[in-house]
Amino acid sequence: MQHFVASFSCMNNDQRLDAFSGDRLDPTLALQAAGLGVWRINPLTEALQTDPLGHQLLGLPGDADSFTIQQLLERIHPEDQRILSEAWESLLHRSEPVDETFRIIHSSNQIKWIRWWGQRYFAKNEQHSILTGLCQEVKPRVEHQNQPVDQWLSLFFEQAPLGIALLEGPTHQLRFANTPFQELWKLSRPVEEVLNRPVFEAFPGIAGLGLEELLEQVRTTHQPVSGQEQPAYFDRNGQLELAYISFVYAPLRGRLGQEYIVVVATDVTEIVISRQEIESRRKESQVMAEVLTRNNEQLSQANIQLSRSNELLQSFAYVASHDLQEPLRKIQQFVDLLRPQLPDENLVAENYLNRVQASARRMSELMQALLEFSQVPSKVSTPKPVPLDEVLQEVVQLLELGLKESQAKLSIEPLPIVWGQRQLLIRLFQNLLSNALKFSRVDRAGIATIPHIQLTSTLVAASDLSLKIHPAQKAHQYLRVDVIDNGIGFDPEYLSRMFQIFQRLHSKSAYSGNGIGLAISEKIVTSMGGAITAHSQPGQGATFQVFFPYLQK
Repeated sequence: MQHFVASFSCMNNDQRLDAFSGDRLDPTLALQAAGLGVWRINPLTEALQTDPLGHQLLGLPGDADSFTIQQLLERIHPEDQRILSEAWESLLHRSEPVDETFRIIHSSNQIKWIRWWGQRYFAKNEQHSILTGLCQEVKPRVEHQNQPVDQWLSLFFEQAPLGIALLEGPTHQLRFANTPFQELWKLSRPVEEVLNRPVFEAFPGIAGLGLEELLEQVRTTHQPVSGQEQPAYFDRNGQLELAYISFVYAPLRGRLGQEYIVVVATDVTEIVISRQEIESRRKESQVMAEVLTRNNEQLSQANIQLSRSNELLQSFAYVASHDLQEPLRKIQQFVDLLRPQLPDENLVAENYLNRVQASARRMSELMQALLEFSQVPSKVSTPKPVPLDEVLQEVVQLLELGLKESQAKLSIEPLPIVWGQRQLLIRLFQNLLSNALKFSRVDRAGIATIPHIQLTSTLVAASDLSLKIHPAQKAHQYLRVDVIDNGIGFDPEYLSRMFQIFQRLHSKSAYSGNGIGLAISEKIVTSMGGAITAHSQPGQGATFQVFFPYLQK
């Protein structure tokens, strides 16, 4: 700090006006300044003059005729001496007006807050300048009076999720900007380098966006201005980037008459873009929904037509299997009546009659099987819990004769409860066990192998199902029942044909049957929401797997 030697003398009230009227001090300022002390400094002689009130406010010794600036600085609180030094330098070298507040320690150790402001004026002859101004006792600053509160406020504004800045005066000098505000404008410099500068000079990237007009509007009308999701292109790292900003500009008047504008802003770009994407997807979904609605209507019409076709098919199957039974019975009766009319030992005619009667019987069996197939519903309307253990007990009774004749061995583990229809389940497992008995193996010597049939069950997750398994009803888990035999097996390439109606893998002479049992079995399983498949190798037995939806009701 520079040290200055100055002499002081006191002026009465008349001298105050006389002394300063020629130095361009506005007389109205002195007239209105009740409680104001006046000071004057000649920068050439470094002499300081003050009136009695100023003498008293600055805490100068009343009995001293002259003293130094150093003596005055000694009466200023040590923490505030820098304030006066910088103000003095500003007056001397930069000709800028000053307005500072500092603490004076009086002889009674009483601390008073003094506002000290002034300006540099040229004398009438414009040969030299005069430094003159006022001083006044003011209330203690809030920050010194309640410093913890100020620290918490500073911490709050710094950590606030919104960008907050404070602009002062007509040039909008930036007095404060928290971290979110700096991030909002993508500042590459530390905020200390842009403070106390006009905002459009500190941030040239925001100039020309229309903010100047809005800030001027707030300053002149003293009314806040706000904007919601305003689009703007900002120069960020050398590239124009579209952003959406919501902001509020609010006027604020300082305690000492300063004009401020509080800027609160937030970058809502992500929110706006997300909403735009959601809206775009909503429109796409709406279009898709309309397409799906049309497809559902078409599907509904197709289902109606399919239902009608199924009804017609069932009616046809009933007619074909029921009404045509009578002509077949007539054919068999006429054959029986015709036999006695044949000449003795007419082997050719006897053979023809036998073949006619066998064909009629065969056709009757097919008609009966077709009737049975048509009577299986496409879907069980009122499924009920059915214990499979009870179903297998009844199936074993129905197949009792075949089991005894073949001396078959049955190994049945405890089976679960499934939701379905009891009679259909009995028919299903009767078909599967009958096939296991029918297609038993015969060794090279012609000796039949004793059938060995196993039934097991397990719970399978839907995610573990083979891609070739397509149950009719979706479920998280399925009950799988395996029917395993040691019979002749089959070639896997014939699997797709096994469950088709009237499909046979073997000749009628080798194995009896009409090729409809597995087709009926698949229709039964499908009606209960499940699926059926099989896997085997020739001569190595077969495993039929039945999947039922696992429903916890």
